[in-house]
Amino acid sequence: MRYVIGKRAVGSLIKNSPHRIEKLLVDGDLPKGFPKDLKVEPLNLKDFAGLNHQGIVALVTPSPYIELSDIHEGPVVALDGVLDPHNVGAILRTASCFGAKAVIWSKNRSPGITPTVSKVSAGGSELIPLCQVSNLAQALKKLKDKGFWIVVSTMDGADLRQTEIPAPWVLVLGSEDEGVSRLVSELADFNLTIPTDPEGVESLNVGAAASVLLYELTRQSFQSKVP
Repeated sequence: MRYVIGKRAVGSLIKNSPHRIEKLLVDGDLPKGFPKDLKVEPLNLKDFAGLNHQGIVALVTPSPYIELSDIHEGPVVALDGVLDPHNVGAILRTASCFGAKAVIWSKNRSPGITPTVSKVSAGGSELIPLCQVSNLAQALKKLKDKGFWIVVSTMDGADLRQTEIPAPWVLVLGSEDEGVSRLVSELADFNLTIPTDPEGVESLNVGAAASVLLYELTRQSFQSKVP
């Protein structure tokens, strides 16, 4: 079991996977529009101190992780050592919004689906297929052998606006401090950089960068399908 917190995340779960909800923990009245037939118990605020739960928590049966062999189409997002729960949650939300078919990460280099990840993802963590692997570089090599193009986000790559990426692709996002690991970077077919104003802040955090990259890459994919 795991906890999903916050009105938006719980609402998304109710809309898309109500069968996974074991019970709701609520502080006060059930939010307007939530179904009345779910099991509801009072929320013990001490149990969730420090979390912005907005007065509602769902106890849910986690979706099973998918296998790498289940991934047959893109877009796919891969996280290479992204550990901050807020960034992971933001990436899952963006990946869900832009139709990613899966998000991959190494099981020993991720925070997992914590309540914070779930809330920041606004329910995306419960919607998008997740794949945990033992070795991300090996997993990307297998996807590459299946015809996927490996796209790595870096600080010194080609201009995102001027590079066309063929489908299907895997977008690899590196850690907040170290970026993409050497073994993963060696697999890259494309290294992309988000151009920014040289007089402004030097770079975006990985959660914000994911939004820009996924928007542009999925825009390209959509445009290529238009007759």
